[in-house]
Amino acid sequence: MTAIVKPLSAKSRGFIKDMMEGKGLDGECYALAIVLSQELGWPIIGLMQNKEIRHAVVRNPGGGFWDARGAVNEKNLGQPFGLEPPYDLRSVTEEDLFAVRPIEQASMAFVLRIAQALWPALPWKSRSQKDRILSFVSELEALSQKHNLWLYGSTPTSLPRIAEGDGDETGYEATTTIDGLNYMVNRIIGK
Repeated sequence: MTAIVKPLSAKSRGFIKDMMEGKGLDGECYALAIVLSQELGWPIIGLMQNKEIRHAVVRNPGGGFWDARGAVNEKNLGQPFGLEPPYDLRSVTEEDLFAVRPIEQASMAFVLRIAQALWPALPWKSRSQKDRILSFVSELEALSQKHNLWLYGSTPTSLPRIAEGDGDETGYEATTTIDGLNYMVNRIIGK
């Protein structure tokens, strides 16, 4: 048997890409640059405007840039901000970005999940959510085969979901269905 994690549909990919560009171009670009630098080992570059870091990106090993739009050539780097080449580009550190404004750990975790979903082929240092789900589903399949018990969704609109843990989960609860022949399973929160 096989465990499969399907790739994003074009519609989902478009939605996530729009969300990433909306949050990551002008708002969470610092968080994204830090996460990409930590996860990929690529240096952070500041697009400067009036001696301030207007936008943060990373430089990939080929010399190109990467931000919420994905791979970006130097010519288009400042386009969303009304800036035109030649740009004032400087190497910056995480500390430089944190000195400009606070960056929440939750923001960095959020943009990491989105980035890993959008660009799964990048050489991520940590396991992506997709990789962890594939591992989970593979182990769940082995467990299901061992006990001949399988999770399923009764309708296409209410299929089982796998969610990132919030830290307040304490286990699972199984409840019989109305016909008494099957069970519904759900996580237990804070009991």
